[in-house]
Amino acid sequence: MRYIVIIFLLTSTLSWAQSDRLDLPTVYIQNSVTGKNNLPIKVEGSPYLDEAFKLGTVTVSNDTSYKTYLRYNAFNDEIEMQDGEKVIALMKRDYITAQLNGFNYRVIKFMEDGKIRQGYGIPLYTGDTSFYSRYQVVLREGKAANSSYGKERPPSFEREVLYYIAREGKTAEPVRLTKKSIIEALSDQKASLDRYCKAEKLKLKTEAEVIQLLRHYDSL
Repeated sequence: MRYIVIIFLLTSTLSWAQSDRLDLPTVYIQNSVTGKNNLPIKVEGSPYLDEAFKLGTVTVSNDTSYKTYLRYNAFNDEIEMQDGEKVIALMKRDYITAQLNGFNYRVIKFMEDGKIRQGYGIPLYTGDTSFYSRYQVVLREGKAANSSYGKERPPSFEREVLYYIAREGKTAEPVRLTKKSIIEALSDQKASLDRYCKAEKLKLKTEAEVIQLLRHYDSL
């Protein structure tokens, strides 16, 4: 009898662990992956920040959460989920967030090439002013060898990090990690911020320094 109880407990624990680790969100927030089929056959690099699916959490409207296996396709700007042998994407909505590898992905609106777009951003600071990073993977074209002695360069995925600042109630604007770019984005307090940077010896070349400045800016 004791062995039967032990087996039952082990089976129950295993079943609970498996269900706890895989809980796909409702179909109402699932989508098909973009699946660009016109990519070159041989491409160096990866469209993913991490090709392996990792256990993460999808949260809907801040109150319903699902633990499931996720990865971020930075080329297609999609959160992908593993459903057995199938791969599906998370619907891109501002009320749906995904926590993965220590990052909190949320849909933000940002300016790009003079147009308002939306995509996944990672909040680095949130106050009256917000500061986001976006990981982007772009496809660089290959180059044929220009002579018998030249070397062919295959197409490649290249990763870059983009930054945005959103002032209260406004669309996020792109910035660079330079003092000129950051202070221009906060130009209504330029003189005060210049003095603060000088006093604190801030170069605004790191995320931490920008966050420090934004905390000061929000306090003005």
